[in-house]
Amino acid sequence: MTGEQAALAKQMADQEFAEQAREVEDARAAALTKRERRRECARAETAATHEATLTEIGRQFEEAQKALDADTDAKIAETKRQLAEARQALDAALAEAKRKRTEAETEKAPPGKPKLPGNLKEQLEGVADVLARKISVTGTFNPAAVRGLGGGDAVERTATATALTAKHTKRLVDAAITGGRVFA
Repeated sequence: MTGEQAALAKQMADQEFAEQAREVEDARAAALTKRERRRECARAETAATHEATLTEIGRQFEEAQKALDADTDAKIAETKRQLAEARQALDAALAEAKRKRTEAETEKAPPGKPKLPGNLKEQLEGVADVLARKISVTGTFNPAAVRGLGGGDAVERTATATALTAKHTKRLVDAAITGGRVFA
């Protein structure tokens, strides 16, 4: 082979190689394009499935929320109804207690027992003051007896006893007002 023939053969081989390389490159590009289209289709399908799933979750959430709201509203309505019934029962019980108290106050007192007046609370509130004014100490002073008193002077003991009397009298008054005690 001559130099010219070798150059021509080399040129033909280069052209054939370039043509085959172009065909390979075109096939590779076509395969990449085809693969990318498949991926895009798969992504679109996945996105559609995702959106449908989210839509279904949202719908189920809304249904559950409505059911919960309806249940809560029903429970609140029932509680309000029960509360109204309880208030009516309480009002009826208070009215009955008031009626019974009024009856008891207006009844005749049994023989030998005086009837207590209606303003018992006002009269009993001043009992402690009246007792304090009525108490008087008379007699002689014995210094030896001071030791037996156990501490504190007579005024102090009288004040303590008066305070206890007032406290217990107030409890009696409160009990009589609320119907806890009945004087007969």
